[in-house]
Amino acid sequence: MAEINLLPVDLSPNRGSVKIGSFIKRIALILTGIILFASVLEVIFVVFLLFQIRASTTRQQVLKQNISALQSTEQKFFLIKDRIEKIQKAFS
Repeated sequence: MAEINLLPVDLSPNRGSVKIGSFIKRIALILTGIILFASVLEVIFVVFLLFQIRASTTRQQVLKQNISALQSTEQKFFLIKDRIEKIQKAFS
């Protein structure tokens, strides 16, 4: 079906304006895509960092437990060493 244009020719947009408008639409779509892609990458990075923090916290807790266990062992060794020194002084 043929298009019927009832507007006078003076009111129709010129070709330059139409080209600029379509160019601006393309640029807007491309920028929107880039922003969406960057946003997805940022969300992925934040989730990655959260997992790293959780793993680090877990490792820290394990190390703290190991340190407390070693501290009690160290205290026992120190007491045994002190007793041995006192025994040696008593026999000397």
